[in-house]
Amino acid sequence: MGELAAGHMQNDGDEDAAEADAMAAGMVARARWLMIISGLTTLLAIAAVVGVIGYRVYSAGGSGAGAEGIIVLPKGARLIASRSPTIASWRRSISAAQPKSVPSTSRH
Repeated sequence: MGELAAGHMQNDGDEDAAEADAMAAGMVARARWLMIISGLTTLLAIAAVVGVIGYRVYSAGGSGAGAEGIIVLPKGARLIASRSPTIASWRRSISAAQPKSVPSTSRH
């Protein structure tokens, strides 16, 4: 009878382990399904953003001013520099910005 009870306990443990394994497999399957849904949602969101950006770029069709736009200056305004200045253009803009009627103040 002791052997029967011990055998019964061992079978009971196997059933519990099998039930736990089945529950774990179910949880893993559910987690996998949720990860697939999350990945597809993320992919859809990225595709939507890229689509909107592509639409905006291609639908503009050169209608915007872009980097080479035209700027209207007020009357009497002087242009000091344009684009990225080099050393030569800095020198030209500095000499052009100095008033012509003011004498030089250097002491020689």
